[in-house]
Amino acid sequence: MRRLEVLPISLSLEGLNSYAEKVEIDFRRFHKNKLFGIFGDTGAGKSTILDAIILAIYGEIPRLGSRHRQEAINPLKQTARLTFSFSVRDGSREKEYLIERTIGKHSTCRLYELEDGVKKPKAEKEVEFQKAIKHIIGLSSHEFCKVVVLPQNQFAKMLELSPAERADILGNLFGVNVYGEPLWEVVTDIANKTQQDRSRIEGRLEELKNISEEAVLKKEQEMREAEETLKTKVAQKKRLEEELQRIVRFAQLQKDRENIERTLSRLQQMAPQIEEMKQKVRADEEFSECKSLYYERKTLQASIAKRLKELEDAQSAYKTVEQELQEVLARKEDFQSSYLAKQEELIRRETEARHAMEIKNSLAKIEHESKKIHDEISQNEEQLKQTEKEIQGFVKEIADLNDRKANIEKKLAEVRLTEEERGKHDLLLKNQPKLNELKTLEAEVQRLVRKQDEEKKDRDLLCRKIVDFVFTNLGLKVQSPSETGKVLDAKKKELEEEVARKRQEQKELELKDLAVALSSRLLPGQPCPVCGSREHPKPASGEVGEVLEKTKQEIKELEQRLSVLEDSRNRLNPLLNRLIEVEARLQRAEEDIKEKTNLLKMLKEEMSRVFSDEVILHAERILSALDQRRKQAENLMSELNERNNELEQKRDLLNKQEQKKAQIVATLQHLKAQYEKIRNDISAIRDEINLKTNGQDPEGLIKVVATERKRLEKTREALEKAVKDKENETKAKAQELERMRTVLGETQKRCGQIEDTLRQKAKEKDVSIEEMERFFLDDAVKQQMKMEFENFQVEWNKSLGALSQVKKRIEELGVEEISPDEPSRTEEQLKIVENQVRELQRAIGRLEDSLRRDRESLEQKSAMLEELKRLEKALGNITTLQGLIRGKDMVEFVSAYYMRNIVHDANEIIEAVAERRLRLNYSKDGDLSVKDLFYNTERPVATLSGGETFLVSFALALALSNYIQHSKGKAIHFFFVDEGFSSLDQDLLDSLSTVIDKLRSQDKLVGLISHLQEMKQMIPQHIFVYRDATGTSKIRYGTSERF
Repeated sequence: MRRLEVLPISLSLEGLNSYAEKVEIDFRRFHKNKLFGIFGDTGAGKSTILDAIILAIYGEIPRLGSRHRQEAINPLKQTARLTFSFSVRDGSREKEYLIERTIGKHSTCRLYELEDGVKKPKAEKEVEFQKAIKHIIGLSSHEFCKVVVLPQNQFAKMLELSPAERADILGNLFGVNVYGEPLWEVVTDIANKTQQDRSRIEGRLEELKNISEEAVLKKEQEMREAEETLKTKVAQKKRLEEELQRIVRFAQLQKDRENIERTLSRLQQMAPQIEEMKQKVRADEEFSECKSLYYERKTLQASIAKRLKELEDAQSAYKTVEQELQEVLARKEDFQSSYLAKQEELIRRETEARHAMEIKNSLAKIEHESKKIHDEISQNEEQLKQTEKEIQGFVKEIADLNDRKANIEKKLAEVRLTEEERGKHDLLLKNQPKLNELKTLEAEVQRLVRKQDEEKKDRDLLCRKIVDFVFTNLGLKVQSPSETGKVLDAKKKELEEEVARKRQEQKELELKDLAVALSSRLLPGQPCPVCGSREHPKPASGEVGEVLEKTKQEIKELEQRLSVLEDSRNRLNPLLNRLIEVEARLQRAEEDIKEKTNLLKMLKEEMSRVFSDEVILHAERILSALDQRRKQAENLMSELNERNNELEQKRDLLNKQEQKKAQIVATLQHLKAQYEKIRNDISAIRDEINLKTNGQDPEGLIKVVATERKRLEKTREALEKAVKDKENETKAKAQELERMRTVLGETQKRCGQIEDTLRQKAKEKDVSIEEMERFFLDDAVKQQMKMEFENFQVEWNKSLGALSQVKKRIEELGVEEISPDEPSRTEEQLKIVENQVRELQRAIGRLEDSLRRDRESLEQKSAMLEELKRLEKALGNITTLQGLIRGKDMVEFVSAYYMRNIVHDANEIIEAVAERRLRLNYSKDGDLSVKDLFYNTERPVATLSGGETFLVSFALALALSNYIQHSKGKAIHFFFVDEGFSSLDQDLLDSLSTVIDKLRSQDKLVGLISHLQEMKQMIPQHIFVYRDATGTSKIRYGTSERF
């Protein structure tokens, strides 16, 4: 069988229980040693790691289920995020899978296969996710918790299950439940189906009893005769079809001839109209040479009238342009007379402005230099102020640093540890694990005492319930619940004796009542029918009957009290059983308290030899205070060194700033003297500029002159351009007039030529030029007329040819005429023959189908006879198999086989740990019991102590896990055990190391969770879980000194 090996790689959890922040666990660091521990204080979050693994894989937490899993989300978070990766090895091939799951308002789950770090999605919905996980891991959540992860308080589950429940789990784990009811149902279905098949075949054989070889031969002869008749009728049908075809063809040709003759008649009626169209076309063609000239003449006449109007308008425009030219020439002459004088005045004004501009430019350079010096003075004064301010700041900072240094030195002297305090700190630090263990044991003892008190309260409450119940329902008083049974038995005995006594009284009273009845019937002197005496005693009193009824009522009441007593005894039994269980738990709790107290006492004695009781009591606080002072001293010393360095830096900076101040003062004195000299020179230059420009800006004067010169030039250029434009316009107008006169003359000449030509043609036809237009046809109309008489000619020729063809075909048919009842008569004869042919074909088809069915039936009959023999043999085998698998015998047999092997492997583990103190037995009825080899007694698993329960269930879980891996094709290469070790005594803990060493030798990763310090020495590597100051769970890795 191929084996798949499953091994965890990493786990990441965030927002689950106490893990508010993200924590990552790398299981690969434990793969080498194959064994690791998860340690930490109670409540630190150790079990949450297992919850995270189960939740990531199956979407549920065992103690919460899938519906309440949101209760595990950290209060500070709205969503829990889990990531779990694991590998699956199949021989030499290995695959890695990654699970990503979120729990919250919108929960998600995703499964990926990792290939070279790339995630390939495998499932993204819960249903397909669980199917994929089931296929990969091979276990359901329930099975996983039983054999791979044993969560807290779940060790004894396999022991506590009933035989039926345990067999059901084994059946699911090993897949043997299919041998029970599922197999019975399958076999029963097969039996029913086989019986149905036999009945069906027998029924079918009954239907086929008349099918024989002789009947098949008779039908074959009938079919041959029908086929001969069919051939004759088919030949007759063919002859009739050919005759009908000639008759129908002749009739159609006659119709075609009539249609063609009608068409020829219609065309002869259209012939005059066609001839008229031809004449119109011929007239148009005769005048075709004049048509274009006629229309050109009309166009030219319209053009001549238009051009005469345009010529008149052009002459008027030419006169207007000549007048405008004379006006522009007059303005140009007036401007030329004043142009030279204005130019000389502008040159003079520009020369003076440029001289003043040169003086101003030299002044600007001097002013720029003055401003530059002034800016340097301002900058140096600002630097001087800033430097003086920085010097004052450094002086103040140095004073502050000296004060702070003094304060630090004072505080350092106060918090520095003395030699004695350092020794105490080292000693406390060295013994801190034992002091923590002492504190843990004290808390554990207190917890056990509180639990014992709660159990005592439960016991007292049960006692009160029992006593109150006995008093309320039975009116009996008992001193303690232990007396209840004896009191009830005594009361029952008393009531039973009272009933017996009353019954005896009833018998006596019944005799007396009979005597009363008899005495009431005796007459004096009459013989007694009983004794024969004639002397009768005084008649008995009639009150006997009342006493008898009263006695019967008392007996009934006593019986009712007995019934109430028995019913109360049955109702008390659960309370008494619970009381026994509570007493047993109290006894176990007392043993645990005694064990923990002794261990606590030993540890206290050991610590008392090192520390005083006061130090032991407040060890954590003292160590914390000393750590705090040591850290404070280190921090103060570091701070003091920083202040000294800072003070030295500040003094160096102060010296540099004072040197900088002296340099700035000397620079300022030199710059101020230079600035004063430059300001005097600027004043003298400004007086000279004002004298030359009369107080105006030289640049402005130059711009004004330049503007006036440009304006003067623009006026001259504008006048010259206006003269030139008007001269060009006058010339263009003259040229346009000449062109228009030329074009008009040519147009009038062409129009005269055309009129001469048209007049000559009109004279030939004896019409005027205007009358020629009625002979002209539109090209589209002319074309349409041509098409009409061409189509007429084509249709006429075509009809003559078709008539000739039809006459020829009629001659070829050889039929001169047909009778009036044709082709109906021939069609009727053909229909009769066709019906006869179809009937014969159907008959032959029916015969063929019947023959085919008969042949198939013969073959089926032979095959069914063989199948009937096979089914009868199979029914015998199925009946035998049903006898073997009836009920759950097969399932119980196979489950018992697996369980005996598992118990055998578990006993090997128990023997290695407990040194032949215990042995687990498995009975034929499926019950588990324990053989106490020390006392040679066998007892139920319910009587095991806490340590024994853990040991047996731990061994059973290991054996079950190993057996599953060998029986299934998927080896789950990891195993987790949560707590349970605290219930083991020291001898069992020592022996347990043997099992742990054995686990290390297996190719399986095993994680053990505990808060016991002894376990750390047995395990090579561990994860330590703790909570920080905010209550958030954290982890760190550790290694045992032994390894």
